[in-house]
Amino acid sequence: GTFRVHLDGYDQLAHLTDGAESARTDFYYFSDIGDLVGFRYDRWKLLFMNQEFTGMDVWFESYDELHTPRLVDLRTDPFERAIDDAGGYELWLLQHLFLATPMMAQVNSFLSTFEEFPPRNAAPPAG
Repeated sequence: GTFRVHLDGYDQLAHLTDGAESARTDFYYFSDIGDLVGFRYDRWKLLFMNQEFTGMDVWFESYDELHTPRLVDLRTDPFERAIDDAGGYELWLLQHLFLATPMMAQVNSFLSTFEEFPPRNAAPPAG
């Protein structure tokens, strides 16, 4: 039979077998219950939700939805600490917020695929 699905993956065969560059430039981060938590494009990551907890507590506590996405430059901040630790993050964010527009266009395009191809399985219940 045929399957009506939307494949959001990338053909990585040349990357894995011939050492070519990865075909992936983006990545969508979802929580274990199916919430879109963040989006990465190249060196930039937008965060839509925040998890304040560490260790096993991440499994017991929920994410907080952000009113405005936070932006991270993963090349200069690979551990994503500037949001909490760097003075002046808010000014830096305002100076780089223009990057969010094309990233959000890509996110919205991806999310629109769920209209034609809804998830086959519901996310497990929280708690």
